[in-house]
Amino acid sequence: MCPIKNRLLSLCYHRTGYLVVSLCKNGETKQKRVHRLVGEAFIPNPKNKLQINHKNGIKDDNRVENLEWATQLENMQHAFTSGLCPQGENHHNSRITNKQVRDIRELLKKGQLTQRKIGELFDISKQAVSYINTGENYKTA
Repeated sequence: MCPIKNRLLSLCYHRTGYLVVSLCKNGETKQKRVHRLVGEAFIPNPKNKLQINHKNGIKDDNRVENLEWATQLENMQHAFTSGLCPQGENHHNSRITNKQVRDIRELLKKGQLTQRKIGELFDISKQAVSYINTGENYKTA
């Protein structure tokens, strides 16, 4: 059942840190992110980009001047370049430090140990060592 019409909407925080509001239409209630509603209502989107980016990185700052349409790639690049996404040993999935990555690369250069053996030494998977060897993202390995 929908709430009473013509009332102020209550904002709450989603577990991801974004402000959300519950909207009701034809007896169906949906939770919508506020930044998305502001973008759809007030920000032109001539290139039909699918995401809304918070320019200053603050998830609950939903002022029009702080929002912009972005592609998923643009949104992710903004998060990395502005330091919003922890990288390396600061990433929550990281099992090794940046120094250990440098040490692993040194061992790989010497070529005396297999990737499996190096993984055993650092308590990480052979796949993680392979990612480090190829320069791929090792954070989630």
